[in-house]
Amino acid sequence: MGAEVAKEHDFLSAGANFTLNHDLNQKNTTLSFGLSPEYDIVTPNGGLPLAYGTQHGPNEFEGRHKDKYLVGGLLGLTQVINRRMLMQWNYSPTYENGYLNDPYKLLSLVNAQGDPLSAIHEKRPGSRLEHSFYWLTRYNFREHDVFSLGLRYFNDNWGIRSQTIDFTYRWQYHERRFLEPHVRYYHQTAADFFQVGLLNGPPLPNFASADYRLNAIDGVTFGVRLGWTLRNESELILRAEYYTQTGEDRPNSAIGAQKAFDLFPTLQATILQIEYKFEPAKLWKK
Repeated sequence: MGAEVAKEHDFLSAGANFTLNHDLNQKNTTLSFGLSPEYDIVTPNGGLPLAYGTQHGPNEFEGRHKDKYLVGGLLGLTQVINRRMLMQWNYSPTYENGYLNDPYKLLSLVNAQGDPLSAIHEKRPGSRLEHSFYWLTRYNFREHDVFSLGLRYFNDNWGIRSQTIDFTYRWQYHERRFLEPHVRYYHQTAADFFQVGLLNGPPLPNFASADYRLNAIDGVTFGVRLGWTLRNESELILRAEYYTQTGEDRPNSAIGAQKAFDLFPTLQATILQIEYKFEPAKLWKK
């Protein structure tokens, strides 16, 4: 059981979590059940934008805050297949309801030539139901080497579908040292209401957002972790990874002159991390 509270200058979140694991079949099988409710209050800087409200317009804001809640669940099965292999299957549904807009995201209203005329705030549905299916396989290869393969499929009622493949290989080339290459691929389709801009004049759609995170996305991560077991069983781990993210640079929703621009510039990032783990009782032991 756990609880958490997070506070930022424009956001307050309170949540709890509960997980129950039950072993059976001589502890070769583990059943898992989890529940995690959360309640959030959003208080954006400058006020709460009205959905489709015009930026700097007379009716841009409606009040100061709104709330939302979500409930996440977990149903899991972990099975020891044999002396060298185990598998895990998880199903995680999540339901969100309330204020799901991003108060800082804007949409361009453009003319038929694609020239921007004004900017309005986005509008998303007031609820979201998500389903996540996860399958993990770990296999003890040779003596102490282990490879892991994780597959994840996600979908929701906003029209987003995603697939993730995650692979690691832990090479224990020395009693106190290991090398762990890592490769991850992620693909996502766009939400049904994703738009890079809206044509001025016709009635606005029920929902629309230009948030790139709701667009079609492909992401690739590759890197390596290097670890040493030090005196008193403490562990030092160095991690270096490279991430690149691409998407539709000229989506079908582009209008006029928008089609001449790269509307999804490639994102590239380098990740460097140092991790040190220890048990105090062993660290200061004589």
